[in-house]
Amino acid sequence: MELNELKLRKDAIGYEYDEIAELADVDESVVREMFEGNLAMVPRELRLKVESVLNVWPKNDGGMGMAYSNPVYPSSPVKSSESKVVKPAKEKETAKKSTSKQKPSMKLEELKCRKYELGYTNEMIAEKSGVPLSTVQKIFAGFTLNPRYETRQAIEAVLNEYPDKLMETAATYNAELGPIKKQGEYTLEDYYDMPEERRVELIDGVIYDMTAPHQVHQRITTAIWGTLEAYIRKRNGKCVAFTSPADVRLMKDDKTMVQPDVFVVCDRNKLTGYTVEGAPDLIIEILSPSTIRKDMLVKLSKYVEAGVREYWMVDPKKKKVIVYLSEDGDLVEDLDVKIYGFDDQVPVMIFDGECFVDMKTIYEENRFFFDLMEKDEKK
Repeated sequence: MELNELKLRKDAIGYEYDEIAELADVDESVVREMFEGNLAMVPRELRLKVESVLNVWPKNDGGMGMAYSNPVYPSSPVKSSESKVVKPAKEKETAKKSTSKQKPSMKLEELKCRKYELGYTNEMIAEKSGVPLSTVQKIFAGFTLNPRYETRQAIEAVLNEYPDKLMETAATYNAELGPIKKQGEYTLEDYYDMPEERRVELIDGVIYDMTAPHQVHQRITTAIWGTLEAYIRKRNGKCVAFTSPADVRLMKDDKTMVQPDVFVVCDRNKLTGYTVEGAPDLIIEILSPSTIRKDMLVKLSKYVEAGVREYWMVDPKKKKVIVYLSEDGDLVEDLDVKIYGFDDQVPVMIFDGECFVDMKTIYEENRFFFDLMEKDEKK
């Protein structure tokens, strides 16, 4: 892909170098080299990761989704430039002791996975790490994306303790779930055994925790659902619009169950009264700091593979709507991706573009909640 096209895609989506690097799981210097240095000098596998984030590969020729069909598990070391931070001489010995058994710079999803493998609550992590409970809560809710180095290391040290020291505590906490499994080994049986108060999604045997969303997330969800529902009713349509929580057995197997924010099913044979069996026609996810990587990479690849015809990602922070159109498991070459702003009316293509979601009205009617979200991000 030519550099000019990469730049156009980056500017259209609105993500900065550090955000692209976070999503692609590469060092920020790689992204900077691609856009400001010599694109040809960047190794192909790293370039494909960045291009996958920007979705500039319209066909699955070793591009979109190749590196993300299986999420990174907590057992996999994660590279990070922050792990190379040099501490003052007198702190080195203490740091060595506290991190001797830990892996550097775990991603948020990895922290969550490890947290539930061990059966820890936020309160337990705060007590063991010495980090204030409010800080722990903000980190796991996704509101604090870049905690201080010392804070992150303290939490990771707790989550990277060996299971033989923790099995009794973990087994007690997870008594309802049976033996603790590794990520990638969970099934629908484990999904249904989860306590009612714990909302999760299951993708390729990996459990993803679903934290309570910001109120702006909920307002956008209900507004979009209302538009779709009104359109269907007005035309006495057979399609059915849903909002989360509603179970979708995406691949009709025992390894994946998702709960999209908004979705539309037009084939009523897929409805059982409890689950949707197979791919919805339209799925809309509202991005949040704690789900952005999963929604933009893991779910995008999975939805296209399952045969979802249309997938929207609504980004309240960037005020963007990214729309993907899919056909037979490959992104349509001429209509692979379209990007809209919050001043646009976004057409719903499963309804032949006759239905529009008025993002400008949604934004104006919920400006109060957008302001609250921006205040929370500055804390």
